[in-house]
Amino acid sequence: MKKNRNHPICEKHPLLGIILTVLIAYLIITSISSIASAAGANDTAGYLVTIVAALIVLTLLGFWFAPQFKGFLRPAVSVKTVLILCVPELILSLIATGATEFTNGYWFFKPSVNAVVMALTAGVFEETLFRAVPTFVGMGYLKSESRSLRLAVVLSILFGLSHLANLTGGSDLYMTILQAVSSAGVGLMFMAIYLRTGSILPTMFLHALYDWMCFVSDPTLTDNGLVTGATPLSAQIVEIILTVIRIAIALYMLRKSKWREINEVWDKKW
Repeated sequence: MKKNRNHPICEKHPLLGIILTVLIAYLIITSISSIASAAGANDTAGYLVTIVAALIVLTLLGFWFAPQFKGFLRPAVSVKTVLILCVPELILSLIATGATEFTNGYWFFKPSVNAVVMALTAGVFEETLFRAVPTFVGMGYLKSESRSLRLAVVLSILFGLSHLANLTGGSDLYMTILQAVSSAGVGLMFMAIYLRTGSILPTMFLHALYDWMCFVSDPTLTDNGLVTGATPLSAQIVEIILTVIRIAIALYMLRKSKWREINEVWDKKW
């Protein structure tokens, strides 16, 4: 039988514990990626290394907080429940892609190996850093009954704001702001699914699928996924509407009457 480890910083100062854990995770992932880049890895190889690095972080954290924490991958609810919770986001992603194609006025579909690898990297890396790592610490050590909703809102806003970094790569200002807002809405939906299931796998899959559909159907995106041109106004309106719908569904999934159920999920994880 494994002996429980003490984590005094997380126990006494959970917010600091969240920040430090995320910072450590980020430094490990970026350090491994930097080593690969220095060794001459091309973009595709670099993306794959980032995926592996993120999975290594999840493995290390799972080990460090074991046996109290039961890991990031196994859900604490039935497979049927997981699928039901994922259906709304799947439908909204399909609607978003269809709306993009319709508002383009022509059919645009540009699949590539790079698009698949970029999408997988975003799904694994961003879900690790913005959801898996801070959420498991917060749900394990924060004592507030409303901690799930607070974590979901704060982390989703931070996730949206992180997309403003694309401006340094030459992204269009207005479209990047719109992307940040829509990403916050998508992030809130992902947080709701993660909190309700206890597994990061569904959101990794949904995140990768969502990004891949954007990469291959949106002609305004560069090969690196940056927004350099404006989409039609009708497409922007649709994106805003879908963002509002996502936020509404996510908040409904995280409503007060579900807090006990969510806490029970994380009691199983911890």
